[in-house]
Amino acid sequence: MVSKLSRFFISSCVVLFSSHAVAWTSGGSLSEAEALYKRRSEGRATVQHALAEFRKLLPAAKGQDLIHVVYRITSLDIFEGEYLLRDDNRSERNPIFGDCREVIERIATIPEGADVYHYMKLMCSALWVESATPLQLIGIGNYFKSYFNKIVTSDLNLRPELGVDPRLGGGGIYRTIAGISADPMSNMVHPALPSLDKAMEMIDLAMASPNYPGNDFAGADMYSNHRSKAEILIRMGRTAEGRELLESSIAEIQELAADDELRPGIEPETLGEISKMREVLDQL
Repeated sequence: MVSKLSRFFISSCVVLFSSHAVAWTSGGSLSEAEALYKRRSEGRATVQHALAEFRKLLPAAKGQDLIHVVYRITSLDIFEGEYLLRDDNRSERNPIFGDCREVIERIATIPEGADVYHYMKLMCSALWVESATPLQLIGIGNYFKSYFNKIVTSDLNLRPELGVDPRLGGGGIYRTIAGISADPMSNMVHPALPSLDKAMEMIDLAMASPNYPGNDFAGADMYSNHRSKAEILIRMGRTAEGRELLESSIAEIQELAADDELRPGIEPETLGEISKMREVLDQL
């Protein structure tokens, strides 16, 4: 239901939650898990090792500690599925996003976890649908439609009663809604879709997002936002503008990396955007 185009939009992928001093160690080593998380760009073996360490912490985690661990696990799932696997590798990607969708439910009833819950659930669910086989899509489509309509109003704005802070992930939930809004098959989840105008409105909100408390980056620092906007421009027929945005963004990332000025906490995702952006350029 969610096309390859949307996958580019909604892979805001993996941003760090604000650092949180987790007080327990029973069942696993938090310090080892965090160290492995920081090394996630090394590849799948390191990511899976980090996932194993964080999962050891789940049974004893409560409250804010549980939110922290669940956010790490779901972030690693998305990083692995989006940045470390080919887009056409459905057999491996779909179970990863399915795990992401299941783990996030552990914080569904924690009010303090609303920001993480809705942002990550929307991403995990959309990627899970996108990577499903035709047989798996039976029933999945209705699940995603039901959830999507619970978080947006009839005019496709984020429901205020959810109490969600959209700054998380550099405007991540706005970015995700933008991607869904632009998808050609999104009429299956909402009668007002697809809408490129709504997609542009939402990605501009993401780009303008201030820092989320505890994070050192804002929406303009999330290069998945830049890529998303470029994709929307291209879909609108403004190909030259989209190409220019992609090329300038790649150059900016390379310059930041050369000067050791990548935003803290999202370095792997920022560098990973270079190949994603080049993939879009190759399709023009």
